[in-house]
Amino acid sequence: MAGRSSGSKRRMTLQDAQGAPMAGFAGLFVGLCLVFSFIPLSTFFPGYDTSPTGQQSLPRRLQNDLNLPQPVCKTEFSNLYQQLMANEAAWRRKGGIKHADVQNAAQNCRHGCVHVVIKYGQIFVRGQAKDWQSRVRSTLQLLASAYQGASEEEKDAIEGAELVISTADFDGFTDPVGSRGAGWVLDRRVGDKEGQYLFPDFSFASWPEAGIASYPEFRRQAAQVNAETPWRTKSNPAFWRGDALAGNHIKPRESLLSVATGPGSELWSDVKRTSFWEEGPDIGKIVSPPEHCRHKFLVHSEGVAYSGRSKFILGCESTVVMHALEWEQHFHPALISNPNSADRNHVLLDGAYFEGLPATMQALIAEERAGGGMTTGERIARNAKRTLTDRYLTPAATACYIRAALISYRRAMDARSWPTRQGAVLELGGGVKPGAGTPKGTLKELGVKGDIEYGVWLNLGMPEWPPQ
Repeated sequence: MAGRSSGSKRRMTLQDAQGAPMAGFAGLFVGLCLVFSFIPLSTFFPGYDTSPTGQQSLPRRLQNDLNLPQPVCKTEFSNLYQQLMANEAAWRRKGGIKHADVQNAAQNCRHGCVHVVIKYGQIFVRGQAKDWQSRVRSTLQLLASAYQGASEEEKDAIEGAELVISTADFDGFTDPVGSRGAGWVLDRRVGDKEGQYLFPDFSFASWPEAGIASYPEFRRQAAQVNAETPWRTKSNPAFWRGDALAGNHIKPRESLLSVATGPGSELWSDVKRTSFWEEGPDIGKIVSPPEHCRHKFLVHSEGVAYSGRSKFILGCESTVVMHALEWEQHFHPALISNPNSADRNHVLLDGAYFEGLPATMQALIAEERAGGGMTTGERIARNAKRTLTDRYLTPAATACYIRAALISYRRAMDARSWPTRQGAVLELGGGVKPGAGTPKGTLKELGVKGDIEYGVWLNLGMPEWPPQ
């Protein structure tokens, strides 16, 4: 209010001195406002960011709410919906998702896959191939939790959906045409126009192989570390711990280790490779995701494809520095790198990989050491907290997206191409027989068959399906 009062006094002084009415200026101002209401400022000022700014943290009581209705979801997580509209448009151009496309995806899926039918308000497993990790189980957990939060109207919109989800890092479908995009994936190449639906990666549920009990537990632990370690007390050097994936020619990680290790780099870098199997002076100790939050600047590097660490370090109230990404995940539309945006929530380096990291880090650290007001790093970290940690990376956002994606996918299905011309139907059998779950015989020996309801599948110990 003080600024407004000061401005009012200045206008009165000018009027008194000039003795001129302001009506002409007011008319011109109103006219310009009308023009710019139709023509975006970015037309005249290319650096002007037209995206919404100032979106605050989602209230804490809503961050873990898995039952938000779609109208609320679209308001609170609007950035997630454009990709779904683009997918539907891509499938309209191809004539819709056909029954043959889904069967092709099921027959050519590898590295941890699940074939699902949603019918009568329940989730049924038609096929499931394990990977060495818990990826499929965590994926189904996310699916079931989100679907259980759907309204009856939303369930009606999903009824009869049949889908195949690959939990591979990439290339989860082996057929030459990539199942025409009908299979769901955890990530896809940036700029992909095939309409392939993205499923939130499994570690939004849990990732025990990486020492992460559950994503909600990580969020609580990270909040505790941040409470113990305010921004000013966090470590300055750029921090990264990860597998170099040596021998796989992973260019982002080769670039990172090349520029951020060696003589002189210790002034701005704390980058070390880790390993579950090797030991040595050049191999760092594995650091848990919450402990990353004790550092101001966290480096994100892709690996074989996307890197599952991103959601964790973006939830650290730190500034994440990343290279130009080749792979996108479902939440990436919420990433804002534009330096002119009031919502900028990470630093995107110039160049293909990490060649710009040394100069960027030296500038960020120099600003930290100079002191004074809020630094660039702290501002970005605060933005990341309200736009990502407290909004787009919440369990509520994940559940909202899954339901919206299922509704979108069902709309894109050409139900008339299924044998009943009404979408998926259940394969009879129910997956159980007397004696199932007892020492009476294996499921294969008992001859169980058919689609098995998700809860029954859990009770039977989450076997591969059909029983092997």
